[in-house]
Amino acid sequence: MMVPKLFCGTSKEVHAKAKRYFTKALKTGHLSEFNAEEMMESNDFPVDCGKPAILFEMAYHTGATWHYRAYCAGQYSIVRTDENFFLDAQTLYDGLVKHDWGLLMLIASSHYVPKPERDLERNRHFFERILEAWPVFVAEKHLFYDESMIFYGGAYFWNHASHSLWPVMVDSGVPPEVFDREFPTERMRDDWVPELIKTYILK
Repeated sequence: MMVPKLFCGTSKEVHAKAKRYFTKALKTGHLSEFNAEEMMESNDFPVDCGKPAILFEMAYHTGATWHYRAYCAGQYSIVRTDENFFLDAQTLYDGLVKHDWGLLMLIASSHYVPKPERDLERNRHFFERILEAWPVFVAEKHLFYDESMIFYGGAYFWNHASHSLWPVMVDSGVPPEVFDREFPTERMRDDWVPELIKTYILK
């Protein structure tokens, strides 16, 4: 999996660069593309990088360690809170959803994914992209392994309700009781999220 180097590193290394990148995107109405030299392969992540290597939430204890910081779009985008929120959210969504690395950012900041009653086409496209990218995510699941989350349902982001992927799935058609009823055995399956998407959202 390829990710932009700009979002990789310690919090100090990433913060200012990510904020400038997303500020420019919201001013121009589109995200700048990265060239090959600005990307890196996940196989080339430092051997001593933090765990998990891919972070979905900013936390104090991970600030000084190297990670791909998938939370950047939500944390460092100065999205307007007035009637222009949906315009800014659409700019971020449209720029991120076409890349697997960007899809991870949308999973981390799922409030940028429109609800079906507002924009059914984009909502469905998000889940179509999840299905396309899922084999890549599962093949590199070691990058998501977070031992601290085992207590909450599982070590991977698709195992536990504290992750922002679940709310957008409920908003898009998955009955809330499914998540309660299927704990804990179904949550452990790597194919559970795609199965729910096919059954309830893209039926």
